[in-house]
Amino acid sequence: MSSYLDTIKDTSINAVARFLLIPITFLTLPILTNNLSIVNYGLWGLIFTTNNLTMPFTGLGLPSALSRYGPNYENNKFKSAFSSLFIFKTITTSIVSLVILLFSNQISIMFFENRVELVRLVSFFIFISTFEPLFTRVLRIKRKIKTVSIYNLTVGYTTILLYLIFFSFSSNIELLFEIFIIYKLLSIIIIAYLCKDFISIISFDLSVLKIFFKYGIHTLVSSISFWYINLSDRFIMVSLIGSYSLGIYTASYQIGTIPRIFSGIITYILLVALSKLYDEGKMKEVKNHLSMSLLIFLSLSILFCFGAILFSREILSFLSTDEISTNGWKTTIIVSFAHLFLGITTIFNYSLLLTKKVKLLSIIWSIALIVNIVLNFILMPILGIEGAALAT
Repeated sequence: MSSYLDTIKDTSINAVARFLLIPITFLTLPILTNNLSIVNYGLWGLIFTTNNLTMPFTGLGLPSALSRYGPNYENNKFKSAFSSLFIFKTITTSIVSLVILLFSNQISIMFFENRVELVRLVSFFIFISTFEPLFTRVLRIKRKIKTVSIYNLTVGYTTILLYLIFFSFSSNIELLFEIFIIYKLLSIIIIAYLCKDFISIISFDLSVLKIFFKYGIHTLVSSISFWYINLSDRFIMVSLIGSYSLGIYTASYQIGTIPRIFSGIITYILLVALSKLYDEGKMKEVKNHLSMSLLIFLSLSILFCFGAILFSREILSFLSTDEISTNGWKTTIIVSFAHLFLGITTIFNYSLLLTKKVKLLSIIWSIALIVNIVLNFILMPILGIEGAALAT
């Protein structure tokens, strides 16, 4: 019974924080779309898309292994595991950032409207931002949900304040990104300080990395496929139909991802809680956790999807511009259903993560990635941004 109470408590704290974070989407969208051109707004979204696409390559599936094994580690072993992962991630991220920096001219020509300075800043942004999810993962594993929730709320709303102050003086996207990078660096220093009692960076245990890699290599394949299905359509779109369409797609896509927020709320602490229960042989409790999670997710997400059918045009018109609303409301509807299906899949995946049958996950997501890429190249030239949404 205590496991239910602990999970309910942590999930409730996270749920309150996540619901308080939802308005950020509706506040950020009009601020950015009304102060940046549609092309620049598309580039702003592409910055974060690029960063997210590099995440699987900088972690190689090892952070997910920390969530699976970490809850059962005693303090010193956990610190050693974190230290090993931190050093490993520093090395891999440095390599990825350096590659982007070396090829910044080519990348800027292909995807960033020849804005080479923007790509150089992206390479630095990738390096510093890779550590934030690692620190928040530590707080989640240690069940410091209130701490990480307050941090997320603070960062979310101060980012809006940052945008408002900046656009009072300038609308230069390079300058905005430079200031945002400084802000992100300060945020990471704060989250690292909040983790000080649980982490160390003075040891390196290769045996832990071997265990993590054996588990994480298959989650890496599924993670890469997941992110590329969700985000690679932006790069294909720039190549096929241009940055103008990307700006409209990015704005309309963002509203449709609300079911993913619901999924994040419900499953935020799930792997940490279920790993301990599963390792202790409490299978009935594991099944009940998963059943209730699916029921709650479906109740919220199905309601939102039908709301999107009725009101997506009006919501986009209110939050962005008439141009985005007219051309993007169908995309919002399609994307909302896509994330409904994604949320169902996410909950089903936990049975494979717990039993360490992660190879099956890599097979499923690899097939999905191939299908997605093929559909993007087929549907996008015919249907435009709706084709990208359908492929997703």
